[in-house]
Amino acid sequence: MASLPTSGPISLSMIQAVFGGEAPTSITEYYRGGKYVPDIPANAKIPKSGKINFSDFYGATSDNFQPGQKKWDKPGLYTFVIPSYNEEFNFDIFGGGGSSGESTYDGTVIGSRYDAQGFDGVPGQGSYVVGPDGDIVLSQPVSIAASQGGSALYTPSPTVTNAWLTAGGGGAGAGWGRANGWLALRGIPPSPVPPAVGTPAVASVRNQTAKDRVNTTEGGRGGDPAPYLGNSMSMGGAGAPGAHVMKVWRKTDADAPQPGQTWKIFIGNGGNHSSHYGGMNGGGPGIGAANWK
Repeated sequence: MASLPTSGPISLSMIQAVFGGEAPTSITEYYRGGKYVPDIPANAKIPKSGKINFSDFYGATSDNFQPGQKKWDKPGLYTFVIPSYNEEFNFDIFGGGGSSGESTYDGTVIGSRYDAQGFDGVPGQGSYVVGPDGDIVLSQPVSIAASQGGSALYTPSPTVTNAWLTAGGGGAGAGWGRANGWLALRGIPPSPVPPAVGTPAVASVRNQTAKDRVNTTEGGRGGDPAPYLGNSMSMGGAGAPGAHVMKVWRKTDADAPQPGQTWKIFIGNGGNHSSHYGGMNGGGPGIGAANWK
């Protein structure tokens, strides 16, 4: 970045050294917004026409840099070329949210009653950022085994190596399971299986410092038992939001992203909401952003 001093003498040759131009030069070649001087806030004292003085150039700069932001608000894999920045750069990502659990009457006769089954929701997908030393590869759909955190079918599933940022998906809500719905309908207290608790989201940042942010979320919990109201469903536990991770670099940091490098960002999807395999409410997708100044 080339700039003129904020005090002291300023000469035409100094202005030419900062903004360019061929000798012989005239100060009237350096109006703001013209051929040489960018129209930016740092140069606001330089007029666009009319009378112009050397003192108008105190603190003026040829650097046309502007702070910026890039957002990703839909699930998927993206590439991003690091832009020029003067002071600071960060990535800020959220994992996908888990879906709710579900409790439903399934028509099964157990003894003298009908049974209500609980179905876990689906955890959200994680979101990731990798640099030139890592990679994100999308595989074919992968079925996640059922557990207290739910079951899932993700399309596609990422394989991540050397991630700089990992924002795990939110834990799924759990169904209550065997809620003795027929007895509940008759006013007899049910004796349900205790509600399961979804797996909390994971989160990490490589080379973490005090500037960074790493927030995990608790897994979703089981919901209320489902009374028998005919072939009906009721809500299980709510899913949890995905983790939130932010990595901040100063330009002088040894591991700071370099302008021109290509990085990859994967934004995870939320848990689905298909019946019995994701509950009644799907989880929201992750989001991400790059910010620089």
